[in-house]
Amino acid sequence: MRSVRLCSRFVTTLLEDLIFFVCVVPNNGQDVLSVVTTTPNRERQKLMREQNILAQIFGILTAPFKDNGDGPMLRLEELGDQRHSHFKYMFRLCYRVLRHSQQDYRKNQEYIAKKFPIMQSQMGYEILAEDTITALLHNNRKLLEKHITAREIETFVSLLRRNREPRCQLNLFAKMCLDRQYIAINQISVQLPVDLILRCMFDDCLPYNLRASFCRLMLHMHVDCEPQEAVVPVRYARLWTEIPSKISIKE
Repeated sequence: MRSVRLCSRFVTTLLEDLIFFVCVVPNNGQDVLSVVTTTPNRERQKLMREQNILAQIFGILTAPFKDNGDGPMLRLEELGDQRHSHFKYMFRLCYRVLRHSQQDYRKNQEYIAKKFPIMQSQMGYEILAEDTITALLHNNRKLLEKHITAREIETFVSLLRRNREPRCQLNLFAKMCLDRQYIAINQISVQLPVDLILRCMFDDCLPYNLRASFCRLMLHMHVDCEPQEAVVPVRYARLWTEIPSKISIKE
């Protein structure tokens, strides 16, 4: 057990260094999980893929859960135990590396998207899997159309039933339904009908950010979808030049 902890400590330090490397941010002792960059370095992101670092990241995310005949070293359900906090932190770092590596870089996005089953299976355990998937799919219609199928949608819905972290999941569902993605809309709308979402939007007992998530989901799933009909709103404001100087009963 001691050797496992020493190994995880070494891997953790390496993952922290990778985050600072890919973000091109100096390590000044700040919280590594809060590191962000608005100008991703394409060359460093490219290295992460070409040098098989991203492949190793997914290896780290799956290795402790593999059963080699005598049972896995760790189960996802055990990550909430304080004894395994070092593993939980290590996995959070892995997902941060993935998120920074794909930022505004199509090739890495495509590469990471092929690992959706792994990321899906680790949703709901507070290791930033949902956060990474959301960032990957954000405003990325081509990726949604290519990699999100009925199977992925069914998995998301089943995970929602099992692990209820409401706001990260509602925002994720909203992004999955963005721009009339009917594969997602047809699956999720059955579980979250209009009446239910409206009640949640109007319930002032819910936190404002949760209600905002329901509003976003309503827009993407139930408003911007078929049937598409043109609606001409009533014009309450008019220019003086448009108002006639005389008017009759017929008019």
